[in-house]
Amino acid sequence: MGSNTSLTQAFLLALQRVLSENNLLDVMPETNYRAAIAVIERWQVNFPDTYRQLESALDEPVSELINKLKNFDISAYEKFERIYPSLTAGSIFNPFLGFDVIDLYESVAKSLQEKGYTGLYVVYDEFSKYLEANITEASVSDTKMLQDFAEKCNRSGALQLHLMLICHKEVANYIDKLPKQKVDGWRGVSERFKHIHLNNNFSQTYEIIASVIQKQPALWDAFQANHNGDFQNISQRYRSHRPGRKFCVKGDKL
Repeated sequence: MGSNTSLTQAFLLALQRVLSENNLLDVMPETNYRAAIAVIERWQVNFPDTYRQLESALDEPVSELINKLKNFDISAYEKFERIYPSLTAGSIFNPFLGFDVIDLYESVAKSLQEKGYTGLYVVYDEFSKYLEANITEASVSDTKMLQDFAEKCNRSGALQLHLMLICHKEVANYIDKLPKQKVDGWRGVSERFKHIHLNNNFSQTYEIIASVIQKQPALWDAFQANHNGDFQNISQRYRSHRPGRKFCVKGDKL
């Protein structure tokens, strides 16, 4: 769904959520272990205080925990998950953060096929909300990620990777005030997608409304009689309406 988060974060969190909701987090067990090791190694280099807290919280050397994680020891991974919140102000460990989005989705698609799925279809609904709120601040890496993702989908073949971005307008309509470098980047994104335009069919809309609103003949006749003057005024208004003029009704052009 459209949001104010970064594109990378939106894609990663959505992937984690949908796999968790469908009990499919095991499709990439190796990723979880590698992510835990990467965090520990980053603490050792950049956050020595956190690393020392980890040493104090463990009942074994950190090197031993890392060796177990390298061997995909589930108890070691669960131990790391339990300790992680106490070292990070209560946050929950997300094994997907810090990994390349495109490689991660490709790996998930391959693992899902082993479980009988034919592929992975990513739908970013309300993408226009993201553009409206973030297009001026969006980084070059964001546009490159979308371009690379689209290219990966185009080359996925039997892997069946798909990406749909749902907007109210063409991407080109959002970029007119951007610097040239960003304009070129977003045009590159737009060119890598097949554009599908959906137009409202008002006759079908009215048919649906008519079928949904169930009218009781006696009540409808009484309603018509009570509002006969209103119906006559509306009818007269449109009979005298001159072609070529436009009406605006609550902001919608007619």
